[in-house]
Amino acid sequence: MADAITKVAAPDEQHMLFLGLPIVFKPDTDPTTAVMGLLGGGGDGVAGADPRPATGVHFFMTYVLLAGMPQPAPPPFPMFQLPPVNPETKEPRHLLVVMSIYDADFGPYIGAFTADQGFAGELDKLLKIIDETGFIDPSDPTSAKGIIANGGTFQNPDAFVQLLMRYNWSDPTLPGSILGSTVNPPPNPKFFLGATFPGLTIAKLLNTTTGYPGASQLWPYPPVGITYAPSTKP
Repeated sequence: MADAITKVAAPDEQHMLFLGLPIVFKPDTDPTTAVMGLLGGGGDGVAGADPRPATGVHFFMTYVLLAGMPQPAPPPFPMFQLPPVNPETKEPRHLLVVMSIYDADFGPYIGAFTADQGFAGELDKLLKIIDETGFIDPSDPTSAKGIIANGGTFQNPDAFVQLLMRYNWSDPTLPGSILGSTVNPPPNPKFFLGATFPGLTIAKLLNTTTGYPGASQLWPYPPVGITYAPSTKP
């Protein structure tokens, strides 16, 4: 009989990333399609292997709030706020929202991407559409332009982490937990992050001997095509 989990080590904790990035695109580009193509793929995995245990991503979501476009209903009011227009060109900026639930601390989680040249190259594409005008000097080594000018994400992983933290609305020190189960809750937390199975990491799920039975066959890497049944609107 298994014992109840009473302690979760830092590498096994789950955390949330919640970014709001100011982005721009060329006039003839559809931002939503471009972002989905950029963040929905890219990278050949860490050394050609399955990158999922290293990155530890459980779920992620992207959403583009387009400048000048009315918010879809419902809800009857905007949930996110657009960045101010570029103070130099007066051009509007879109808002890219990225949410991710991941394992371990923020550094190791992002490091699994920045340490791989394939993933880092895709992150450089993201940096090129980020418009930080008015927020940080472009000569700052942690700015999107500064990282690109100094060789890109692969050569500047710490600077990339600092850029993300500049726009991270989440608290990377707040672990996912079961309500009422935290013995040492943080003082004045910004939010509550619920976790149905605290400590159950992606690496544990995909472990070939002790993980979910047949995980590598059910959800292989690279992924196979999946047909999703249509959902019904309420």
